[in-house]
Amino acid sequence: MANFTIESFLYLFDELIIGSTKEPTWVIDGGSDGGLLGTVGKVNAREASEPVNQHDATIAGHTEHVRWALEYALTLLEGRKPAEGWSASWSITSIEEKEWDSLQKRLREAYQRLRDHISNRTVWPAPDQMTGLLSVLPHTAYHLGAVRQMVIRL
Repeated sequence: MANFTIESFLYLFDELIIGSTKEPTWVIDGGSDGGLLGTVGKVNAREASEPVNQHDATIAGHTEHVRWALEYALTLLEGRKPAEGWSASWSITSIEEKEWDSLQKRLREAYQRLRDHISNRTVWPAPDQMTGLLSVLPHTAYHLGAVRQMVIRL
């Protein structure tokens, strides 16, 4: 049963982050461009730095927050105590093009490291680790939805 759960998790995780050309899609539309990486890849640094209103996070802010959350999840799954940083993960409000390219690359790398860890893990010793892992999906879906709504308004 655990393998089925992990395979299902990875299928949805891939769809949320890198998109999907497979049918059915369970969470997104938009094919391979519908995931978070494809969505943020459609905007430039200036657009990624524009909040919808003065109180909202930017696309760059959401992107950094998801990157941080994936790294946080990996740290916990590896049995290490992550440094606190929720507030700091929202610190990006404005970003230059070179930094924007780097952030997207770091998001892809964080996704791949977490995915590799999950794929290779055979023992899940603590129920809270599985709960924490599963929380990655709705958290990522929420931020993908927020970013997609912001892109529509550009």
